[in-house]
Amino acid sequence: MQDLLSPPEPKPSIVSNTLGVVGLIILIVILIWGLFHLATLARPWVSSFFSSRAVKNIQIMTPQPNTVSGQSATILWKYSPKEDGAYSFMYQCRSGFQMQTVGVGGTQNTIPCGVALVIPRSSTSLTVTPTLTGTSTLAVPVSVTYMQKATSTSARQTKEAQGSATLSVVTASLAPSTSTTPDARLQTTKPAAAQSSGPADLSVRIISVGVIHPITGDIMPIRATSPNDLVAVTFDIANIGSTSSGVWYFTAQLPSLPPYTFNSVAQVSLAPGDHIENMLRFKPAAQGGTIAISVDPGNAVLESNESNNFVSQNI
Repeated sequence: MQDLLSPPEPKPSIVSNTLGVVGLIILIVILIWGLFHLATLARPWVSSFFSSRAVKNIQIMTPQPNTVSGQSATILWKYSPKEDGAYSFMYQCRSGFQMQTVGVGGTQNTIPCGVALVIPRSSTSLTVTPTLTGTSTLAVPVSVTYMQKATSTSARQTKEAQGSATLSVVTASLAPSTSTTPDARLQTTKPAAAQSSGPADLSVRIISVGVIHPITGDIMPIRATSPNDLVAVTFDIANIGSTSSGVWYFTAQLPSLPPYTFNSVAQVSLAPGDHIENMLRFKPAAQGGTIAISVDPGNAVLESNESNNFVSQNI
């Protein structure tokens, strides 16, 4: 018999539903609290990420087409810094390769590979001397970075701009136009003592003959023993007469394989007492060959003495 005066007992399904709702609310509160604190901790990182500026590009210009090992080359770049700072130059490490630059007092200082060389903000170029051993050609990646100066003692320098390029280096034996283009340097000296008025007098003499050292670029006074040896001859042409020579030419018989005759372009007029020093390089050299140089071979210049216009030397 049912007791109508006692309250009805709650059904089990209502109790479980209530506990589930309460648990879900607690879980949501914990999740929101965790996300809030996580956002607080990450705010500096997020702020720096979205506020950072893109690194600008530095345009680098390297000598083209090739740089000869042992000879100086200038690397140029274009960039206008917005902030105070300095450049850093770096090149990748390669076996048998290193770079040097001129330091204080004209000394050659080695630039370690993979290590940044600091360059003042006012400079937009660097003259280097690459040295290559063990191979004939090499492509070396180089880079220039502009580092913005730190604004406080605790801050680090930040990268403002960077650029990269490739420096192509070859040994002296692969240098272009070695047998057809002379390296000439005009050296003007004081005129000789006053002489009686008379015609010009061109004379030629050989200064040195030898093999170019593949590393230093110096001319070694030795005979060529290999087809890969780059032979060089330096010679001096002077006007020891009393009047200017006017335009003149010279030729050089080079004992290469096959033999080659170098015909110069028109040379500038030499005043009395002036002289010009030239260098011709060639390979491969014929064993036991003779270098012969002739000045004004067509006798276009009126001279007081024609017997000193020719010189030769066995290599």
